[in-house]
Amino acid sequence: MRSATSSYASRASIVLACASLGGIFVTEVYNLIVAELKVHPEGVSWLPVQPAAWRYTLLTGLTLLVFYVAALQCASTVAVVRRETNSWKWPLFQWLYLGMLAWVLAFLTRMVGRLLGAA
Repeated sequence: MRSATSSYASRASIVLACASLGGIFVTEVYNLIVAELKVHPEGVSWLPVQPAAWRYTLLTGLTLLVFYVAALQCASTVAVVRRETNSWKWPLFQWLYLGMLAWVLAFLTRMVGRLLGAA
């Protein structure tokens, strides 16, 4: 139970890190900044990084979130499975299966988002 709890905590920290980087809500913030730049074409002094330097879109943020939700990120879970099974077969299977599942789900999220018109 402890390893499952730490796995959820690590996933939550990744989600919060993505959100704090501003990559997820970039479209709303970008629209606000564009409006400010129309009023002050010389630049926005309170913005630490200018909009041209931003790389994440809303779709990229959602894709990363889907990947991080499905991927096996907790090394202690792998260690416990290794100790309980006394073999590397199940930890490797678990890691490969969840890694591929996370990649496929993230890929599908990206493709569906693009089909719906998100950039």
